[in-house]
This record gives sequence, C-alpha cells and structure tokens, in this order.
Amino acid sequence: MILLQLIFVASNSFAQIEPRRDYAFPLKKLAAQEIPVFTDDDNMRDLELAITRQLKRYQTRDLSGKINMGGHRYPQKLAKESLIVFLQLVKSFNVCGTNTPITLCYESLNAEIRNRFDVFAPDLQPGDPRFGEENDTLFTGYHTHLIEARSRPTARFKYPIYKKPSGQAQFFTRGDIDFKGKLKNKGLELGYTDNLFDLYLLHVQGGGYVKVEENNTVSSFYLSYRASNDHRWQWISKYMKEKGYITNGSNAAQRKFLNANPERHEEIYSTNPNYIFYDRTSKSPVGSDTTPVTGGRSIATDSSLYGFKGLITFVESERPVDTGIYDMEQEDSSQIAFQPFSRFLLDQDTGGAIDGKGRADIYFGQTDYAFFAANYQQKTGKLRYLMLKDPNP
Repeated sequence: MILLQLIFVASNSFAQIEPRRDYAFPLKKLAAQEIPVFTDDDNMRDLELAITRQLKRYQTRDLSGKINMGGHRYPQKLAKESLIVFLQLVKSFNVCGTNTPITLCYESLNAEIRNRFDVFAPDLQPGDPRFGEENDTLFTGYHTHLIEARSRPTARFKYPIYKKPSGQAQFFTRGDIDFKGKLKNKGLELGYTDNLFDLYLLHVQGGGYVKVEENNTVSSFYLSYRASNDHRWQWISKYMKEKGYITNGSNAAQRKFLNANPERHEEIYSTNPNYIFYDRTSKSPVGSDTTPVTGGRSIATDSSLYGFKGLITFVESERPVDTGIYDMEQEDSSQIAFQPFSRFLLDQDTGGAIDGKGRADIYFGQTDYAFFAANYQQKTGKLRYLMLKDPNP
C-alpha cells in the first residue's frame, strides 16, 4: 500500500507581485513558410484549464513592462490578450470537433493562428547545444512521484524534509544537513522519508503533496518551494558516471546503485551541495510565477532566459508510448518505445536544472503514465512561442 503521495512541481518562488520589469527572450521570428502546421495530440479542454489559471495570475501582476522577442518589443499586456484570444480559439476548436471533421477544424485553427499571431523559435548561436540542427530543443519531464513518509522519525523513516532555517544555517550544504545533522532537532522538520534518493528527487522537482498514514489515521499537506541554500546544483548522476558506479544517468540506475551501496551515500550526495527548503501549505504547489501547473499543458524553462511566464508555446517531439504497463526498472531509455507528439503548452515554470535556450521540462501530471513518462522523457524536438501580433508596433 502506498502510504504517501508526493506531487512534485518544479517551482522556484512564492506568490509575489513583481514590480515593473522588462524582459528579453533569445528568440527569432519565423517567416511564414517556417511556421509549422499546428496539431494537438491531447484533449484541449486541459489547455482551457491551463489558460484560465494563467489569466487569473495576470490579474495580480504588473503588466506595464515590455517583452523583447527577437528584436520585436511587445507590451506585456499583450501576453494576457494573447491568452484571451487563444482561449477563444481553443473553445471554438473544441466545439467544432463535435460536429465537423477534425481536419476542417484544424484548417480553421491554423488559419487563425497565422493571421493573428507571430511565431518564434529559440535563436541558437554557435556554441549553443543543437545549433544548426533541425531539432532545436531538448525535452525532459517532471511528474507526480510516490514515496512513503512519517510525521516523526523512526528507525526506517529518518531523513527529514526541512523548512527554511534563519541566519547562516540557511547556507549549510547537503553534506552538512543530511550527514552532519546541522539542522537536526531545531524544529524545522516537516516530515521524514525513508530513502535519501526520494528526498533528492523531491529537491529535483521542487515541491510536493504529502500524505501520511500512521496510527490508523491519515493526514496530508502540501510542500511548496520556499528557498534553496544558494549553492550550485550538481547532478549526482554525473559524478556516479565519472566514478564508474553507473553506466547511464537514469533514475533506475542511480537508485539501484545507491540502494546496494549505502556506504557511498555521503560521498555521492555531498557532490551536490544544493539543498531545497519548503513550506507546509494548504494549497497545491505552483509554478515559478505562482500559477498552478497543469498536467500535459505546462513546461519549465530557464528563468534566466525566459523570465516572463505564461506565454503560449507549441512543442513537437517524441514521448514514451502509453502501453498501460510501466516498467520503472529500465535503466536504458533505448528499451522504451516512443511516439511522435505535438501539443500546445504554457511556459509557466522553471527549475535549477533547466539550462539553455533550447531546453524545456514538460510537466506530465500525476498519473501512472506521467510518472513513467517523466522518468524516461529525454528527446529533442522543436519549441515555438506564440504572441499576438501587436496592433500598435
């Protein structure tokens, strides 16, 4: 029986109204002949939900600044207008599909997008990963992860999830915290896991939902990202491969080695000094711009490059086939069957491990398939941004 469910959402900040700020995105505008044919492989009613959530966020955000996209300056309020217009297109498409051949519905949708929106791609330069390649973006995934936990430490459940400490303690490293106990018994514990790798994955994802069953009672709460200790993130998989402990960086390979070699834990985990602190909340974790992410409809990108959140994107790539059988022991993704897919998503999140112009993390949601897909998703493809044409350029 699963005793705890932990919903990971890669969020890196809390809800705060930001002051006016201008943004610049490393994008290039596509010519008409470069614009793709837009199709969507999923139920676009989920897209309606994602857009509605983002519009609610824009009601509390200062949109008086500008967004520079490939030398084209757009008022930030146009991002909101883009969502309003696109929401109506999606609703019309969904109505169309109930009584009209879907090919005709797509023809109408594509004509509207080409007529009303500018389309952009990452502006890769020499030195950027995938420069000169047809597929400009690497897509990975994040998801709902399942682990066990307890509200109090036991012989098995002994690895704390911490809220943010004050003073210099907030800068302790992972080694200081997990192996030297420098935050132990200071009233900062939010719960306890039984596996350091699951705790590490929690830090990868950024936030979660905790459900604890003990003493014949069940309690639950959310974990929302509060802060990091400001140390640089380092993948333990990279170190493990360099040392020859594993031959690939899959979660399955890492977990297998770590479970079999507990004497190596301090050595391995300490190579990543970064540590994440949380708050216990009654609301679900949100993306980096405080908007709830939507399964299959949200992506995370590099916040240093794509800092303004909520823009419409279109993704063409491959994803794991949903066979209904999810073998999480596979160490080699080459054994996983993939299928082409294309989909509209909103850029609503960020993460410390997402680095570069052509880099995105897809939030798959919280189903069994989402858990499976996010673990093995690592495919290149194309990332496109859509912005309503400025009526006053």
